[in-house]
Amino acid sequence: MRRFSGNFVSLVIALAVSFGCAAKDVENDKVVLTDLHLESLPSGIYAITGLGRNKSDKVIKTNFVKFNLLQNGIITDSTIDTASGIKPNQQWKIFAPVNIINGKPDEFEVIDILSK
Repeated sequence: MRRFSGNFVSLVIALAVSFGCAAKDVENDKVVLTDLHLESLPSGIYAITGLGRNKSDKVIKTNFVKFNLLQNGIITDSTIDTASGIKPNQQWKIFAPVNIINGKPDEFEVIDILSK
């Protein structure tokens, strides 16, 4: 069973980010996420992007960041970012592709950060 700190759970539950605004930092005991936003790439693909950083003193073998996509407060889809072999204090670019076949979401929320 996974155990999360109270601060992490509070941040995850509270985070519902408008695409037009900068996101709050989100973190667990090993990782902090910053500058989360929806980005439209030149190819026409949308993605949630930002930065992640390993704030622990150990290598993170695998990290998953799970997002819910919402329209008018209704979950319409989900997406995930993965990264592997993240050294202590190392950053990585978050890239979670967004499927807009059901329409462009107007917000997203981080629903889980799993660091192994």
